[in-house]
Parts: sequence; C-alpha cells; structure tokens
Amino acid sequence: MAKFRYRFQALLDAFAGRERAAEALLARALAARRAAQEVEVRLEWRIGELRCARPLAAQAWLPAELDRAVAAFECRRAEQRQTLAALDARVESARAEHQEAARRRAAFERHRERALAAFNAEQARRESAELDEANALVCGPGGLRREAGAARVRIDDEVIVLHRPSGHPIVVNADLIETVEVEDGGATVVTLTSGNTIVATESPEAVREAVIEFRRRIASPLR
Repeated sequence: MAKFRYRFQALLDAFAGRERAAEALLARALAARRAAQEVEVRLEWRIGELRCARPLAAQAWLPAELDRAVAAFECRRAEQRQTLAALDARVESARAEHQEAARRRAAFERHRERALAAFNAEQARRESAELDEANALVCGPGGLRREAGAARVRIDDEVIVLHRPSGHPIVVNADLIETVEVEDGGATVVTLTSGNTIVATESPEAVREAVIEFRRRIASPLR
C-alpha cells in the first residue's frame, strides 16, 4: 500500500519550530514585563510612604531629606517606566512573530489535510478499480450467483467473495479486513485496513468463518 508523503513537510516542520521558538520568546518577554511592573509598584509604594512621612518630620532638616529621597525614587520610577515601555514593545513584537508563525503553520497544516484527503480519495479509487478488475477476473462476465447467508471462499484465487445489497459480488482480500460490524439497519459493514468500507449482505459470522477458512487453506501446504 502506498504511503502518504507530504511534499512540504519540511516547511511545515520549520514553521512549527519557529512557532515554538516565538512562543518561548513571548513567554520570556511577558515574564520580564511582569518583573518590571512589580518593581514599579514597589517604587510607587515607597514614594507614597515618603510623602506621607514628610508632614510628620520633627526635625527641621528632615523635610528636605525626604524631598530629595522622593525625587530620587521618582527618577528611578521614570527610568522604570521607560524600561516598561521598551518591554511592552518587545512583548508586542514577540506576540506578532508568534502569531505570524502560527498562521503559516496552520496554513500548511490545512494544505496537508487537503493533500491527505486527495491522496486517500485516489487510493480508494485505485483500490475500487482493482477490486472491480479482480471481481471481473474471478467471477467472469456472468458474475456469481449469491449463496444464501454465506461468503464464498475462492481457494484458487486466494480471495473471499462477498455480495453488495444490490446482489453484485465483490472480491475481497481477507488479509485487508480490519473489522466486521453490523449497522443499525442490519447490514454488515466490512472495514479494510485502508479505511474503506464495504456493505455486504452476508452476516458477520459468515464473513468471520470465510476468513478463518481462507487463512486455513492458505496456510495448508496441500491446497
């Protein structure tokens, strides 16, 4: 069975890696901004504390000292606000880079999904054509008459023959059968390893017995 290979997988991986790197950069920028905001809050608190202490200064020289301390803290606060402004710009730049990388990665993933759907559709078409061809070779121009309630095992061709609800036979490679289940309406649904499904009139028990018989005869050295 052919395996799906996305021709732009390298680009998809590159943008996914770029998105992860941008996400880490954004996280660091946000952490730095939070730390700077905490410093500004402490400076604001200290300035407010000094201003409240000024009217209570008992010594004549204390108000001037407090004013100088307030001025020094206000200078540090101004510098801290400049730092915050630079960090804000850094955060926005990191966020824009992350969003752009995520957008490109998502675009490639959508393209990959469409390519995979087209690949699966083509594989299903080819498998259906091969099954139809095998059915024509096994059943001949006149087809096979349906046997009541049972799947036919063709040992010569190493296949089992099921029947669609229309009565038409279909050849199935038993090695490709993955699951057999019954729908709500009572029809038997055979799921192949490729993901394709076949609706058959035979019961699940009949399909299971046919597969067991198929494998037994294939394994037998005298077949």
